[in-house]
Amino acid sequence: MTTHTPATPLPWRVGQVSAGRFPAYPIIGDQLIVADVTIRARGRSNVDAAYIAHAANAYPRLIEALRSLKDRIGAFNGQTACSPEFNAAHALLAELGE
Repeated sequence: MTTHTPATPLPWRVGQVSAGRFPAYPIIGDQLIVADVTIRARGRSNVDAAYIAHAANAYPRLIEALRSLKDRIGAFNGQTACSPEFNAAHALLAELGE
């Protein structure tokens, strides 16, 4: 479980592009459009939309893995703040608001 949970359940995916002067790539979750990605300054909005959906889907698993790693490092060393790796994991979780 993460502190940050989207209003629309995961997983998200990139839907069919909507035609127009600036194509919009919808990010869809639970059959609803979560957001439309349109970048007018350059092409490749589809790449940005895919990145956003991928990052959102991976976030919960990455947080759980980072917490598990931090717990294992702490248990191995028998301390709470015991190594640079532990401190780095702790700092990254804090930066992410987790």
